[in-house]
Amino acid sequence: MKNNLRTINLRKFKLIETITSSKDEKVLEALEEVIRKYRITTFESKMNPMTNEQFNNEINKGFKAYQRGEYSSIEDYLKEIEEES
Repeated sequence: MKNNLRTINLRKFKLIETITSSKDEKVLEALEEVIRKYRITTFESKMNPMTNEQFNNEINKGFKAYQRGEYSSIEDYLKEIEEES
């Protein structure tokens, strides 16, 4: 485990060293793109999309709450924001 951590830290150090010594903007752009794609992939892998049935159930729940008067107006939110300021 410690050896693996040392290897990871060494790899990070070498990567930082390469980035900071690079004068080629294309290298930086390529690394930024890799990081951007990694973040998107990581975020998407955590998503759990609803089925159409779940979506419709949530819409119906919200509509019933609205009919019971369980909602806030934009004015209510604006007042709350003003009070917090």
